[in-house]
Amino acid sequence: MSVKSRLQKAKELVNIGEYKIASKELLSLDSKIKDTNLRLELIDACLAALDHVNENKKLISLCKEGEKLSSSIQRQDLTAFFMGRRADLITMQSTFLWHEKKNLKLMPEWIEFATIREQERYKKLSEKIKKNEDEVDNLFEKSIKIATDINKPEILARILMSRASVMSTRYLSEKNKNINGRLKQKLWLNLNFLRYPFFENILFIPWSKKSKLKNIYNSYFNDFIKSAEIFEKLKDPMSGYAYCNLANNLTTTYKFKLANKYLKKADHIAERYSDQALKKRIVILKQKIKEKNRDIPDYTNGESRDNL
Repeated sequence: MSVKSRLQKAKELVNIGEYKIASKELLSLDSKIKDTNLRLELIDACLAALDHVNENKKLISLCKEGEKLSSSIQRQDLTAFFMGRRADLITMQSTFLWHEKKNLKLMPEWIEFATIREQERYKKLSEKIKKNEDEVDNLFEKSIKIATDINKPEILARILMSRASVMSTRYLSEKNKNINGRLKQKLWLNLNFLRYPFFENILFIPWSKKSKLKNIYNSYFNDFIKSAEIFEKLKDPMSGYAYCNLANNLTTTYKFKLANKYLKKADHIAERYSDQALKKRIVILKQKIKEKNRDIPDYTNGESRDNL
């Protein structure tokens, strides 16, 4: 079978949600495909299929390659798309840096750092996270401008969806950072009911930080909605993914009723277009909502949730 046929088969696996099988085949094809157009197809498929946690560095590298290749053939729409996806992946990388940084500061029985080395590591992590955030903001600014200038609403919608995901992650990091006090942090982490908005806003978030958090929340919420509306206008089933991703992010803030509202929209779209991959995501997310986040994997320690 030719590499082109194998790539097509892998893309078909992605379309029906068989990400693990598709990933194995795509990684096998990575060293074999040299043609620019086929390589761009491969990179796009990898972004859909590969695990964004375990294959984070690989995907960032592929996005950079995609930007260069698409620029070389003057496909500005693809350049903008890959820039937006790279921003999303860099943010995921920063999440793990932030987790390491927080653990250095909050070691059991220590008020400050255990060693000078850890204090230096904390500083380096802070600098790296800030550098990543600046790079991410710059990538989104450039990619949105490109998509707008060339009048490609479908690319703009994808970039907005990526930015929404990034701002949602930033919202959680900012919120966690502002829950001051070891006892409060312990209670917030260990008692699920305290993470519901009513208790969280009253007991944990300082008044001085509420406005900033609200602005970040509004930013990602509006980007998801705008993305979905653009896709709906284009009659593109990606609108279902935008609503599904919004619902997923709303569950992380314990807004389960609102999450259900947008998941139902995603469900209708999945049925309308017979999108099997989206249907699989919805089934997993329905269970997550039903469990009210009690079954969330420990991503920072290598656990994962298949296909969501």
